[in-house]
Order: sequence, then structure tokens, then C-alpha cells
Amino acid sequence: MARSANAMLARAVVAAAESLGAPREPLLAALGLRWDDLCALDVRVSRGATEAMWVAIEKWSGDPLIALAITREIGAAGGAALFQYTVRSAPTIADAWARLVPLLALFFGDGFEVITRSTDAGWELGYRLPLGADGPVPRSEEAIVAGFVLQCRAVAPAFDAAAVCFQHGSTAPAAAWRRALGCSVELEASFYGVRVTERSYRAAIPGHDASLSTLIDSLARPLVAAPTAAAGPAEAVGRVMRDLLDQRAAVTLDAVAAQLHVSRRTLQRQLAAAGTSLTAELERVRREIALALLRDSSRTVAEIAAQLGFADPSQFTRAVRRWTGETPTELRAKP
Repeated sequence: MARSANAMLARAVVAAAESLGAPREPLLAALGLRWDDLCALDVRVSRGATEAMWVAIEKWSGDPLIALAITREIGAAGGAALFQYTVRSAPTIADAWARLVPLLALFFGDGFEVITRSTDAGWELGYRLPLGADGPVPRSEEAIVAGFVLQCRAVAPAFDAAAVCFQHGSTAPAAAWRRALGCSVELEASFYGVRVTERSYRAAIPGHDASLSTLIDSLARPLVAAPTAAAGPAEAVGRVMRDLLDQRAAVTLDAVAAQLHVSRRTLQRQLAAAGTSLTAELERVRREIALALLRDSSRTVAEIAAQLGFADPSQFTRAVRRWTGETPTELRAKP
């Protein structure tokens, strides 16, 4: 779940946890909401509150796969009826996914990237959340992805996931996930979702009911707002780099990854997927800051070079010449 989310998912999770035996009050206390608040469709639940709710559930359960248990309980209790009806209204899994995509905005109203991508092995279906402290809540993402897989299996006999993908690292052993889901599980993947074969993507939904479409449309229309574009990994990395440079701290892969709360491997993958790298982003950020600071005549070249982490002014001068074709002094001489 991204920075904030509709209360619908939190309400379903709390109800499912209570059905499994968890006391309701500690979960509501973690969310900082009353039950009546969760029943209001326009309530937004912050990432921190969502994380605290899952911590309370994990403390009660002690189950590393609690998100899967919650997902199954939500499905059995009809807590995800809108999504279940959406899948059941479609003739194939491909059509079901296309109809589900707009509903993802209920979870990620403030930014996400939809993944619908053909590959040599089949298809990738899912979503990518931006890096950073306001990024994924692992248990929520596990519940969403697992719920999609379980629902597709329930309605389409020919469907199966070749792999389930989680952007985050391990909250439970990958082997435990594999046993529970009966398929490969990729941790620290480039997106949340599934990899499926062409056969699974085109799998028929024998009992589909096209008449559900009108009902779903009337239910979903007031709930769904158009998703906004997610900040890319380069933007998040750039913000962290600026902070580190302001603090005169070393801008390293480990330092940036730590600030973004991801592993260095995940950071490298995200940047590569965006067609960039840590070195390229540091070059871009240094250039932007340098050109702005050089307009300030009160700052010496040596001071700017030191702030940007260059070993000495001559190294900074070479960088400026590479960026602009001129030295810092020549740039400053311009009107």
C-alpha cells in the first residue's frame, strides 16, 4: 500500500483478523481510527497507520505468512466483493486484469505504475510503487498480490502463476511462500504482481457473468479517482542525493539505499529499469546544483566544489567544463 489508501482495505484486514481471533481494539488503536471511521469511504489511512496495524496483527499472530491468511479470510467473507465480481464479470483473465486496473487506484490513489507487459515467457501483470520512506507496506502488498492469484485460480481452471513477485525483500522465507502459493516467488523484484504464461493470460473464465459489469461500474465509479503518475526512482534518488550533499556526506550506493529503505540490489534494479544508474544520477544532481550555486557570486568555486563532494576545485572545474564546455570562471563572467 502506498503513502495513503482508502479505508476499504484496512477495514477488510481488520475484519479478517478479527475473524481469525485477533482482538479488534488494538488494531483500531494502531490505525488511530474508530470502526465507524473505517466504514466511511472517503477516509484515507496513512502509510504509518497501515504499517502499525500490520505490526499489531503480526504481534498477535506470530505468523510470517499472516498476509496470506488474511487474504484468504477476506475472500471467504466476501470482503473483496467488488474485485471478485470484477474478475467474474470477464470472459478471460486478460479481460479481468484490464477491468481490475482502474480499481487499483482505490489502493494507490496518490501514484503508482501499472505493469501489463508481454515477455518472451508470457506476461507480467502488476504494479510498481515508488522507492522511498513512503513506499510499500509489505504485508498489504502481499495481501493484494496473493488475493489476485487466489481469485484467478478460483474462477479459471487453466490459470496459474509462473511466479509471484514482491518488490520488497523477505518478510518470510521465499521457500515458505513457495510452499503456500505453489509457485515460484521472487523477492526484491522490479514490480508487485505475477508472471504468467500466454496460456494463463488468455485462460477462459467458464462461469463469467457479463451482467455483473453494469453493477460493478455503478459501484466503482464513485470510489475510483484517476491515478496520478508515480515519482520515478530517479526522482527519489535525486532528493536523497541533495540531502546527503547538503550534509557534506558521502553519496554512495549504500547511503542512498539506506535513506530509501531498500536494499542496494533493489535500488540498482529500479534505476536500471528506469534506464539510469547511481553514477548518472549523481552527475545530473551535481550539475543542477552547481549551475545554480555558480550564480551566487558570494560562493567561491572551492566552496561549491566541497559542497558537491569533489576532491578539489580542479576536479570540479573539469566537471563543469564537461557539462557546459566552459569553466566556472567563464560561466560567471557571462551577463
